[in-house]
Amino acid sequence: MLLASFVAHYSRRRDLSPSSETHLAFAVRSLEAHAGRPLELSSLTCELIDGWIAARLSAGRSRILVHRQRGAVLTLWRAAHAAGLAAQLPEDVRMVRVRLDPPRAWQPDEFVLLLAAIDRLHGAFACGVPRRLFLRALALVGYYSGLRPSDLRRLRAADISTTGRLVVRVQKTGQVFDCLLPADALAAIAATQPERRELLFPISRKTLCAAWRSLIKAAGIAGTPKWLRRTGATRCEQQQPGSAMAYLGHRTPGLAHRHYVDSRQIASQRPVPPPLG
Repeated sequence: MLLASFVAHYSRRRDLSPSSETHLAFAVRSLEAHAGRPLELSSLTCELIDGWIAARLSAGRSRILVHRQRGAVLTLWRAAHAAGLAAQLPEDVRMVRVRLDPPRAWQPDEFVLLLAAIDRLHGAFACGVPRRLFLRALALVGYYSGLRPSDLRRLRAADISTTGRLVVRVQKTGQVFDCLLPADALAAIAATQPERRELLFPISRKTLCAAWRSLIKAAGIAGTPKWLRRTGATRCEQQQPGSAMAYLGHRTPGLAHRHYVDSRQIASQRPVPPPLG
């Protein structure tokens, strides 16, 4: 059985989200491009994977990307072995260590600059909503809710009650996400006339990223749509230590500070020895 064909089989068996299946398929295409041929499950070897990893790193691919793609291929390989479709298990495959930089989030004044840059926008997106109204609503909902950009793009008006209660099942984990949006976010949503479309933010990932690059350049700051979630987590942690985990919907302690909370903006809890002398 071909490795590429096994992706669909594995995804159905595990009931994976479309984005997760796409991630697996992308990793397989990269491996097959390195091998120069479609790969049978029986042809997987540690030497092949090691050579692919080395080539990806030598080509300047980010270590995070290579680490994730390595994990995707090994996950498929192990599943194929469990199904009796691969003779051996992966053993001693080259590691890809990822050293993450501390998370960055917007300072309050930078968020003000972001909103000001949004308000200066002209034109409209393909859905007919003016860019300034669309992106202001998206920025506020993203900041207050802590939803990932992929989940923001799937939001419907029906997911938000008249009181601002937002309840939705998130794509990545399948967990129910529940929060209360304040008045300014609701007003921003209403300004986009959501009753005229099915989704609140009908925009592709590619279009959103392109619009955001222009936006932050105009604002004179750094950041991506993911920084909305980081900034919200950082503000929560400032207000109440330990609350970022609940805001983000995490179940694993430590993930919030490892990937989202900007520690530069949080009072340090590390003990300091007394002055000398």
